Amino acid sequence: MIKFILQNWRRQRERFLLLLAGAVMISGGLSYLLNLSEGNKGTVVENLQKRWESSYHIVVRPQGSRSVTEEKGLLEPNYLSGIAGGISQKQLSDIKAITDVEVAAPVAVLGYSPLEAEFKTQIMPKEFGIYRIKIQNRAFDGVRHTIEDRDTLYVPLGKWNMPEGYGGQNGIQFGKDFGLMDQYDWILRASSQQLLVGIDPVEEAKLVGLDAAVLQQNGSQYFSPQNSDVTKTSDVSTAIPVLISSAPFVDETITYTVEPLDLPFQDINEAAQTLAKIKENGGKKYLNSLATNNDAKKTYDISSEKLYKTLFGSLTGLDPATGKKVSLLDGQSNITESHVALKSTALSVKSVTSPFGERWAYAFKAEPQKAEFPWGGKIHNAFRPLDYYELPDGGVPGVSYNFVGFYDPNKLKLSKDPLNELPMETYRPATAHLVLDGKGKPVNPQVTVQPTSNPLGYLTAPPTLLTTIEAAAAINGDKPISSVRIKVAGVTSLSEESQNKLEAIAKEIESKTGLLTDITLGSSPQPLILEIPKNGNTQALGWIEQPWSKLQSSITLFRETKLGYSAVIVFVLLVAVVYVFASCLVSLLSRRKQMAVLLSLGWRPSQLSRMIMMESIILGCVTAIIAWSITAITAPAEISLVKLMLIGFTGITIYLLGSIWPAMLVRKIKPYEAMRTGEITVSSKRVMRTKNLWSLALSHFLGKWNRNFLSVLSIAIPATLLSIFVSITLRLQGIMYTTWLGQYISVEIGKVHYIAMGIAFCISILTTSEILWQNIAERRNEIALLKAIGWRSSTVRRLIWLEGLYSGGLASLISVLLSSCVMYLLYGGLTLSQFGLMLGCSLIPLVMGFLGSVLPAESAIKVEPNRGLAS
Repeated sequence: MIKFILQNWRRQRERFLLLLAGAVMISGGLSYLLNLSEGNKGTVVENLQKRWESSYHIVVRPQGSRSVTEEKGLLEPNYLSGIAGGISQKQLSDIKAITDVEVAAPVAVLGYSPLEAEFKTQIMPKEFGIYRIKIQNRAFDGVRHTIEDRDTLYVPLGKWNMPEGYGGQNGIQFGKDFGLMDQYDWILRASSQQLLVGIDPVEEAKLVGLDAAVLQQNGSQYFSPQNSDVTKTSDVSTAIPVLISSAPFVDETITYTVEPLDLPFQDINEAAQTLAKIKENGGKKYLNSLATNNDAKKTYDISSEKLYKTLFGSLTGLDPATGKKVSLLDGQSNITESHVALKSTALSVKSVTSPFGERWAYAFKAEPQKAEFPWGGKIHNAFRPLDYYELPDGGVPGVSYNFVGFYDPNKLKLSKDPLNELPMETYRPATAHLVLDGKGKPVNPQVTVQPTSNPLGYLTAPPTLLTTIEAAAAINGDKPISSVRIKVAGVTSLSEESQNKLEAIAKEIESKTGLLTDITLGSSPQPLILEIPKNGNTQALGWIEQPWSKLQSSITLFRETKLGYSAVIVFVLLVAVVYVFASCLVSLLSRRKQMAVLLSLGWRPSQLSRMIMMESIILGCVTAIIAWSITAITAPAEISLVKLMLIGFTGITIYLLGSIWPAMLVRKIKPYEAMRTGEITVSSKRVMRTKNLWSLALSHFLGKWNRNFLSVLSIAIPATLLSIFVSITLRLQGIMYTTWLGQYISVEIGKVHYIAMGIAFCISILTTSEILWQNIAERRNEIALLKAIGWRSSTVRRLIWLEGLYSGGLASLISVLLSSCVMYLLYGGLTLSQFGLMLGCSLIPLVMGFLGSVLPAESAIKVEPNRGLAS
């Protein structure tokens, strides 16, 4: 039988060459997809695994703490610092009691407390008079300096009202009701608002190694039962332990400007007359209008570095930058008594259209806020809503700090990989770069934006004061905890099992506590831009780029990559099976009379089935040999025997699957069919009247629907698979390009998708061409008859073209319906862009139907009427 098959192929050289071309195409596709595709898939998963681990796995927050950005699955870099309590210690205990919760580290964001230092610099003028003292804060955010007036004081200086200890005499009582202070001690002070946060020392040591980051000099130590007492010193004040960061994070300068006013004030009588004049003219408003002598003006600057060095050094005797001993001759700290007034709030943003959507898919705009206290005073350049503590008596909570020690945030065990970085604003500032200026023009090179100490600014500094959860409860009541960062035991690899475990624990936390949970493991920064507009007298900064967290990017990429690669292989294999099925079916149709003759000579139907199966096995073995050869040549490294056997087995299986149905159909052939020509059915049915060429072509298409439907199906299936394949490919790359991790991974997978798409397209063209060629080849007698009665060659050509277009048109409709259903089942919905893509892909069957009819049409018009009638 094998000899008979080979002799038959030798007689049909054109058909053998077409079958050989199909075998080469399928073998090339197998070799490439099962070798390179799986290799790339391994690379992708390996890279995802390396960058999957993060600082914590789940974050728990109170109800009502979600922002508008989370509708898009995005979390701003310092979103945890904007939550001021809402979780109780009982809820924290319930979380810790859940099985497999390895670490549950709470964060209680209390608010802002001023740290102050006094300096010995002499600022008292030598001349008597009334002086204007302006205190300004000059902050540098990496782009520009902003100046904010903190206070303006009017201070009288005379021998009769010297501060205590200066040897003066009390002679005049200066009233505050018209703008002057009673007395002033002429001491240079500097203070800065610092964020105070409560933590659990044990859990924080497990999470980030905070205990190992403590500077072990001059009594500096970590929280312990001996130094962590919380004591109520009064009804409104609490003594709490504090651990202080050694890094200031901000670049600011506090400036004192002392300038004399041109007012007589040399003796007590002149002073009395001057004070009366000031009161008569409106007090402080009048003083504000007076000019000063610039030549006599003196300025004193205190940088944030100097302030922090003084605070740090006075407590430890060390320089925070070098760790060496210092002698502080210029100042001393004054942090034992303070207060907590401002609560930390979230950045107020709204979604806007991105000015460069191709680069930044998402854009937001910071919204200026009104920040005026009811008791007077306001905060300038605010982009966060004002919230503050207010006790029943109108005051704010007081605190006295028991110094525990200093810690170096650079020594913490934090993930610094930019591809999977999570918000850890408790210890480091958020990253930001100015990319567009206030007029929307690109900034090149980009400028790094720094945080400031403005508690309501668009970019705030990390906390510098750490205390305990018990201290936070004493200040902020029964629900002091803002969030809980959780690590789960046993989550060590990127897999569905790990993801399912995280989801189960998150669900259990929500059911037991009623709190919100987000799985943060596997998240990746997604670059977006934030517009910082004009705010009061401060001009617009422009657009800053920030890496906001896209939740669970790794598991999404893992699932989509797995689906994408599986779809690539399955779809190409299906296209190959369709091609083999079409080839076997065409072979059956073209040799139907031959099969009938063999039956009349004594062959059994089972022998014909075995012959068709044997032909497929031979072609499958040829495909396997070619695939092995290609793999041996193109494989970048030594390939395993298992993979080689898999490639060969797959090639043979494709041909066997494609031959099953034709092998069953051949059993229905009868010996008497050796005397019959034409279609499978005895007759074709005319379904409509013929009026023109279009209706004739349609009537012929519909009248022989059995054969033509096979042609339509052979076009529609590859087109459907191609449409789905392209949709999944673009969806996968769309997901990848949104995050930095995805952009890194996308480099590994782009080539395999495009090559696979080309292979599928070529195989589908071979399938379509073979079916359409056979359809036309069997109509040579009909075409000869039409030419015999006077049809021109151009008319015959158009008739065959139209039949090809009808096949392609119906295939287009089927491919759109099938691909839409498959995409809906895969993703639970169909976007407008995906549907548009499928409509675009539906043009391919039209083109394939037309191209498939071109060569047969040219062959048909060469048929001579007498030769066709004689055949």
